[in-house]
Amino acid sequence: MSDFVIDKNHKRLRAYCGKGGKVIVPNGVALIGYGAFEGSDVTEVILPEGVEHIEGMAFWGCRKLKRVVLPESLVCLGSSYGGYSEAGAFADCTSLQSVSLPKGKVRLGERAFSGCTSLRRVDLGGTEKIGFWAFSGCTALEEISIPAAVDVLPEAFLGCTALRRVTLGSNAENGVFRCCTSLKEVILQEGVRRVGGFGGCTALERISIPDSAEQIGSAAFSGCSSLKEVAFGKGVRLLWYEAFAGCGFEHITIPGTVGRLDGMTFANCAALKSVAVEEGVHTLLGEVFFGCKSLEKVSLPDTVSEVRSEAFKGCRTLKEITVSAQCKVVGEGKLPRGCKVVRR
Repeated sequence: MSDFVIDKNHKRLRAYCGKGGKVIVPNGVALIGYGAFEGSDVTEVILPEGVEHIEGMAFWGCRKLKRVVLPESLVCLGSSYGGYSEAGAFADCTSLQSVSLPKGKVRLGERAFSGCTSLRRVDLGGTEKIGFWAFSGCTALEEISIPAAVDVLPEAFLGCTALRRVTLGSNAENGVFRCCTSLKEVILQEGVRRVGGFGGCTALERISIPDSAEQIGSAAFSGCSSLKEVAFGKGVRLLWYEAFAGCGFEHITIPGTVGRLDGMTFANCAALKSVAVEEGVHTLLGEVFFGCKSLEKVSLPDTVSEVRSEAFKGCRTLKEITVSAQCKVVGEGKLPRGCKVVRR
């Protein structure tokens, strides 16, 4: 009796019926079907050239699987935007230690390798799309390099708590690396235009923004409580909502290329003592420095024509705001007690 149920008309492997161990999938198969190996005792799987698609849950929960050989013909692991049936092709394969993806264009679906808690090494090869939560909970993964032009969807590496080093050549936002609590080194390559997705990376101490970057996204570094130094590139134009909320800065210089500071940009930066805003910045929206309880001095350039008192709400130690003679301070009487406005 064969170990496989194969629909030869459609070249689809529908089910695996064997006892486990090392498995070599026969030639002629183009598609590994939904749940085909789910929960089986396979320890090694070799897929032949010609396999193009591995459907959702195909190897879900194969807890003894240590090694898989993926063919160069592969183009899709689940679906990047698919429903539950297209998720988790290799999810919860808790013994899987490494993955090398094909050099050709391949799409990783939702939760493709989520919960692979022994996964230490990933070679993305020619991957062009990384789906939602694709590597979330891979708690042994220590390093990842993502080439340019890869489309990385939200929370792809959520909770990879051993991840220490990231090299990023593509845009990333929406919590891609959220709560990677061991992450200390992030290399953002030239060509990246939007930076974000590092909220809750509590070990990150320094970040250098490349000149190509134009925007720092919402909550990009929110909760990075050890982050004390940011080197802004020459092209940064916008800092979005809560971009650096809850960071560990003692001082920050905001470059003049940044025309606008969005609401709560530096909210709850508890160690922040002084802020220098360079010439060119013109707008401070909402409660930009809300809850910065150690903030003592802020210097605003001549290009800022108006600032509202709510920008400094909860800054109870604020002593001095320096503005131009023409700058209108709306609600000056509502500034923190003891704070004076110095006009130059």
